[in-house]
Amino acid sequence: ASKAGRATEIEEILGYHLAQAYELRSELGALDEEAVQLGRRAADRLAPAGLRAFSRGDMPAAANLLERAAHTLPDDERTKPRLLARAGEARMETGAFREAVALYDEAESIARASGDAVAAGIAELGRVRLRYLTGDGVSDADARETVERLTPIFEAGGDHRALAGCARLLFNV
Repeated sequence: ASKAGRATEIEEILGYHLAQAYELRSELGALDEEAVQLGRRAADRLAPAGLRAFSRGDMPAAANLLERAAHTLPDDERTKPRLLARAGEARMETGAFREAVALYDEAESIARASGDAVAAGIAELGRVRLRYLTGDGVSDADARETVERLTPIFEAGGDHRALAGCARLLFNV
């Protein structure tokens, strides 16, 4: 293995162990500042690993790593709902539709609670696209309405990936 590949592997292993430590601390009910920082350190290693897995098309690994990263972060952490939504996207790609919807729902709920309209929209868009593609009660008109409503939010937030998601849903329609 290359030196960079080995370093990446070590980062993932370290992230896994930090997440384990965080989970054990949270089970003890002791989420003090030190435990919160432990969770953030875990997410700092797991999230990039999950995004790399996503980029190379390893969706089971991506979903697992992104979900773990998100669940080591407090709800007020800006990246948490985005990680959950990306994990939902990875779950969708593996055909785990129920799990994907649950991740999108969780992401949207956290984003709305923190006032992050862009992250809430990303989660909603993912769920609507999944339901559209699986014939789960989303019509062509529903899909178009969602895109029309979310596009200005994504434009205002400068989120080009989310705008591309809107274009992808319209393409599906």
